[in-house]
Amino acid sequence: MSKTLVAYFSASGVTAKLAKMLADTIGADLHEIQPEKPYTSADLDWMNKRSRSSVEMNDKSFRPAVANRVENMEQYNRVFIGFPIWWYVAPTIINSFLEQHDLIGKKVIPFATSGGSGMGNTNAELAASCKGSVLCEGKRFNTNVKATELKAWAEKFPEEYAKQVNLNPMKRFGDPENDIAPVIAFLAGPDSCYYSGQSVIVDGANSIMP
Repeated sequence: MSKTLVAYFSASGVTAKLAKMLADTIGADLHEIQPEKPYTSADLDWMNKRSRSSVEMNDKSFRPAVANRVENMEQYNRVFIGFPIWWYVAPTIINSFLEQHDLIGKKVIPFATSGGSGMGNTNAELAASCKGSVLCEGKRFNTNVKATELKAWAEKFPEEYAKQVNLNPMKRFGDPENDIAPVIAFLAGPDSCYYSGQSVIVDGANSIMP
């Protein structure tokens, strides 16, 4: 049986409230992403270019340490991930969280809170941190969102997931161990010594579809 996880990072409590409502509404497990070093009010002063959050968000490679992780992540096939919008993207601690888990084959759905900023480049900034997953288009919610609206939004993703699978000629996502690793082993081994100047695309014939 597939399961759903709602993971979230909340600096002021606003995203926490939304995440809990979402988890209760769709019957998902809830996980709080906790920074190893909690953020203070001074850390969150976006007008101060030397504040902790400003420094972190100005360095795209920075990965704040996370104090906890999800046990048995393999049991989840959908991962909703919530956060406040910082500088028009997700806080870099979200990248830290995504990169510490194996998300291959999972559907990752961002959701955010903000006083006015949209999702901006959020998906583009998160894509490299959740390779092998299906990263869905995220949505920003206002603080007065109703549970019925959250449920309607969340329920559309199973259909979207099935649509993505059906676009592949083999009607499934590639398996790293059984589909990708053997090709890598062949190319790295002696049997491919006369194999040169070729691009090997292992995508279930997806790239040749019109």
